[in-house]
Amino acid sequence: MGAEHGGTDPLMAAITGEPLSPEDRADAAFTAEHRAAAADVAVLR
Repeated sequence: MGAEHGGTDPLMAAITGEPLSPEDRADAAFTAEHRAAAADVAVLR
C-alpha cells in the first residue's frame, strides 16, 4: 500500500470508517487507494 497522507493511512481509515479530510479527498491517488481498501474491507466483513 501507499504512504500515509497528512497523517492518514488509507487502509486504517477504511477499517475504522474514519472520514477523509478535504486534503485527502483532493488527492486522486489517495482516494483511489482508500476506495480499494474499503472494497477489500467490505469483502472481509
